[in-house]
Amino acid sequence: MDGRLRHLQQDVARAQAGSSLVAPRGLQTRVFDAGNRLSAGRDDLLAQAGG
Repeated sequence: MDGRLRHLQQDVARAQAGSSLVAPRGLQTRVFDAGNRLSAGRDDLLAQAGG
């Protein structure tokens, strides 16, 4: 059992952030929305700076 748990932990560590293995769908959506807001804020700052 211990070996299987270690393999599962390694699989989770290797999984992409958007994977359902890492986060349930509701959490994925919140993280994705937060990322979109950060991207929009960055774009706004670049526009204000003339970039």
